[in-house]
Amino acid sequence: MSDTSATSSAAPSRLSGTLSGQFIETCDCKSLCPCWADDDPDENHCTGVFAWRVESGRLEGDTGDQPVDVSNARVVSISTHHGHRHHPEGERNSVFFIDVDDVAGDRDTAYGYLRKAFSEPAGGPLADLASVTGTVLDVLPAHVEVTYDDRAAAGGKAWSIRVELAPDGYGAQHAPGPVFEGGGDLLAFDQGDASDDAPVVGGRGVDDPGTEQRIPMTLSNTALHKELAAVGPVTALTATRFRVLLPALPGGLVDARDRSAMSGAFSYPRQGRGDAGTA
Repeated sequence: MSDTSATSSAAPSRLSGTLSGQFIETCDCKSLCPCWADDDPDENHCTGVFAWRVESGRLEGDTGDQPVDVSNARVVSISTHHGHRHHPEGERNSVFFIDVDDVAGDRDTAYGYLRKAFSEPAGGPLADLASVTGTVLDVLPAHVEVTYDDRAAAGGKAWSIRVELAPDGYGAQHAPGPVFEGGGDLLAFDQGDASDDAPVVGGRGVDDPGTEQRIPMTLSNTALHKELAAVGPVTALTATRFRVLLPALPGGLVDARDRSAMSGAFSYPRQGRGDAGTA
């Protein structure tokens, strides 16, 4: 990745545009993350990860320049908060990681625009995200891998996230190497008698009588649909692996298993209430 230490200055003072793709959310809470139900986190503290895989994105500034294509970028937020996610004394802190290696256009410009869009979301296309971002401690270039397969077989391979700092992206507070590694399976129920139109996962479906049918749990109209601009239902996942190594972030050292996760489609700016699954 090219040097992005000064690219934030290339971003305009205000941004507009659209971003859409797939997100994965995971945290160190057990079972389902209480934030989806607007409840307090387990043990009154949460270390969470949002990963956005931008499939289509164009950001435009207020300087009259041409829109910047940020398609194929990947962005990850690692954050911590105490108590309710909107509590004024919740000490919300975030660190963002941006990977523009697969962006077709100018990567430095794309990095600068994405840096501003995610770290200063208020007033821009990600305005709904601002209420949970809190204090942004840092924004760093990184190598980000995000995989998701909603038809993956059982065995902890339905999704994965890996964030590793780019060689030129770490400073005194950050060591090179992976700052997050996570992955797991779908939170699904075994249904041997699934109907032909059921959203099965694993195997080849009901035409194969030897294949076990697994029906994933989905949620709609949740508290996080707004901030994550989720379009339609989101699919519940399990995190068989959740490892954060980010000492600069309060609560940024976690090594756990059997935690919560969720995935869905996103579209910023958030669509209106008339669309299924919006809050």
